[in-house]
Amino acid sequence: QEQDRLLGTVPILECLVAEARRRGMREVVLSAQTHALEFYRRHGFVAEGEVYHEAGIPHQAMRRLLNS
Repeated sequence: QEQDRLLGTVPILECLVAEARRRGMREVVLSAQTHALEFYRRHGFVAEGEVYHEAGIPHQAMRRLLNS
């Protein structure tokens, strides 16, 4: 978790989520590399469906519902 903050990924992710809220979106959907699933879970995303390969790398769809 500390490494995420040091790299700036948490502020960037939260800025993107805040912008989605500002635009009136009800959810954010992303394609996560499987090694990053726990990072996204810690930030409110839920994995959906099966793991699939994109460019030879395993990915999984993730969704985060946004509060109004």
